[in-house]
Amino acid sequence: MKNVLAVLFSMLLVVTLVGCDSNDDDDNGDDTTQTAQVRFVHSSPDAGPVDVFLDDQEVAGDFAYSASPVNASDYLDVPVGTDATIEVRAQDGTVVNSVSVDQANLAADARYTVIVAGAVAATTEAPEAILLRDQFPDLGAGQIGLRLVHGSALAEDNFANGVDVYIAEAGQDDLSGLTPLVADFTFTQDTGSRLLGTSGAFATRELSSGPQQSVYVTAAGGTQPALEVPIGQGTGELPITEGAYVTGIAADIPTAEGGLAVGAQAIIEDAPSDN
Repeated sequence: MKNVLAVLFSMLLVVTLVGCDSNDDDDNGDDTTQTAQVRFVHSSPDAGPVDVFLDDQEVAGDFAYSASPVNASDYLDVPVGTDATIEVRAQDGTVVNSVSVDQANLAADARYTVIVAGAVAATTEAPEAILLRDQFPDLGAGQIGLRLVHGSALAEDNFANGVDVYIAEAGQDDLSGLTPLVADFTFTQDTGSRLLGTSGAFATRELSSGPQQSVYVTAAGGTQPALEVPIGQGTGELPITEGAYVTGIAADIPTAEGGLAVGAQAIIEDAPSDN
């Protein structure tokens, strides 16, 4: 069983080794400091909370799971080319892991989301940390930005060959004849990587003005929905409106009976003001 603290730390380390854009900011008048912006999403219902420290300053405290709304941290500045230390600590203050980013090849103005996904009880492979690059494309009238993430270890356990994801008119019980948005979708994959060749990329999509639409999940190659999430403004619906950027996550959700079920979480946001 993986320890979520170690997973978080390992992804912090991975992020420090990835550089995409660069820019210089002033630092004491002589040196330059580069930073990347990293945020965390806690989508593992039975993994414990953690605290993240940067040079002994807490930057994400008591970071725990929430089904709805999704618990996402603010973007945290991670410096590059300094001797800053990142630490992940348990709730009792024990340092689980630490790393210096002195030699990290990380450039400024690159944004990332790290999703800690999958219930520990579902599989020994969970939780997993899913790294997404956050880039927000320009949207036209009536458009949204959409990316989907397979973060359900339970679905991976139930559907060994993956799942197919559709967006189609709501209320259907058979999707025969329809083409999935993404097929054979497996745990930790995202549609940016699968469809656009860039991890975390948002696809631009027209927001339907006709009949209500739903996101459907079926077994790979199947036509019977295992999950339907309507797009709308009511309870249990995805409240998507024109101009939004939507990260939809297939997730393990606690049930009222104390078990787990495959469900959906979503981050719905505007583009950052400095995008």
